Amino acid sequence: MKYKIPLFILVSLIMTACVAGGSQKFEQSNDTSANIILSNDNVENTNTNQGYALIKTFFATDRVLTNTNLVRDKFGFLPSDDLSLGYAYVTIPTTSRSPGELNTPFEFWGYRPFESITGHIILQKAPIVPEEEYWESLQQRIKKSDKKSAFIFIHGFNVSFEDAARRTAQISYDLKFQGAPIFYSWPSKGKVLTYSHDATTIERTREHLKPFLKKILAQTEVENFYIIAHSMGTRAVTKTLGELMRERPSLSSKITEVILAAPDIDAVIFRNQIAPKLTMGNRPVTLYRSADDKAMTLSKIANGFARIGDGNEEFIFIPGIEVIDATGKTTDFLNHSYFIESYSVITDIENLIKTGQRANDRKNLKRVGTLDSHFWKFK
Repeated sequence: MKYKIPLFILVSLIMTACVAGGSQKFEQSNDTSANIILSNDNVENTNTNQGYALIKTFFATDRVLTNTNLVRDKFGFLPSDDLSLGYAYVTIPTTSRSPGELNTPFEFWGYRPFESITGHIILQKAPIVPEEEYWESLQQRIKKSDKKSAFIFIHGFNVSFEDAARRTAQISYDLKFQGAPIFYSWPSKGKVLTYSHDATTIERTREHLKPFLKKILAQTEVENFYIIAHSMGTRAVTKTLGELMRERPSLSSKITEVILAAPDIDAVIFRNQIAPKLTMGNRPVTLYRSADDKAMTLSKIANGFARIGDGNEEFIFIPGIEVIDATGKTTDFLNHSYFIESYSVITDIENLIKTGQRANDRKNLKRVGTLDSHFWKFK
């Protein structure tokens, strides 16, 4: 007698078998179960025979802690009254990817049957640690770097905590960054159709972002601090920095560079209200924009006004801000992640951070317009 197995049961069995058979060295369901021996470097235990590198990053988030055991869903999209601090450990393939590739695994109903430690960038652990331990560890990491450096990445719209961790590790690895990599994850809902939700939470997060940035600048020994903000994340960063520089102008000397990638900010508000405060103290600011960025076009439709990150819009010269036109450096469907997925743009950011050269001196760029113009594009 033959028995017919319902299709949904068969699919579930196959998916379960795939997940079980594809398990890696690290247990992802419990932060304390993985036995990982770490050094003090960002890149931990790189082994070409293993095919992956383990990256340690520092995180701060005002997302609510969930009840799930899956590390990728550890933090949700609702805002928390408190800031959680911790470390995010991410594995990155060393042989099967090119700079800029995020290597996201295929997912089906919450299952990732083909996820591979040598083929995908994977968040392995994200333990929350006591505040004293966190700041001591961050201080030691900064002190160990030659330039006493650190960078912080503030993500944009439609980004989960997991993706923020993966992206930060990718940035650190691809830029060959020697200082402390930090990311601040605000409670984005991580969905394309939740723009209004994210627009509200990005404003609320400033009450947590401001004291966090202030503590890094005022209470660590960082001497070269790089701020990298993307898309909607630039709203919180620019306003927060403006307030900090007004209240504590001496902190400006520790900020080596502010990088605004595809900023989703009203162009007139940026020019008249934000830029004058952002450039106080001759602090260098680099702004990347692209005419291919469909997300900027959609944001203009949603908000009713042009965005400063839209390369289709006229950019009026703002003293102290160098504008890099990344048009033509297409990446994802929306061409919104070019700042860290395009090899040309990654290389430019790497050169900017490593050498401190201004746009006019970076060989991969050419000036647009007159000799006193502050606009450049890629050669």
